[in-house]
Amino acid sequence: MGGVLCQSVELVNATSPGVVLEITEVEGDERRGRLIVRLGPGESREIKGSKFINRSLSSRIHRSIHVTAVLSGGETARMIFRANYFAENGKVIFRLVDEELRDDPVVIPNLRRLRFFACVGGN
Repeated sequence: MGGVLCQSVELVNATSPGVVLEITEVEGDERRGRLIVRLGPGESREIKGSKFINRSLSSRIHRSIHVTAVLSGGETARMIFRANYFAENGKVIFRLVDEELRDDPVVIPNLRRLRFFACVGGN
């Protein structure tokens, strides 16, 4: 097991109780993607900021990040971001305003965003 220092981004679900955020990575023009993280009300999680860009560059396939708020009644609100959005910001806070999903990005200097991420396997 090894590790690496990378820029991180903190994702925060600041929506009302009962709203779950699902963040998926979607390739090209697909409708459904791969679930990256699911955040319950009040939860936050740090992920690698360059994670989405690196996969886009290596595969040469455009990727977008879909953030979906699943409301208590089963309804959804969605925002779509380009892959480098999360690499540009140090923290992104998601809120629900009149059943519409909003984001509040916080720019944090690069050195303060460095975090140690453990890697399984490798050399």
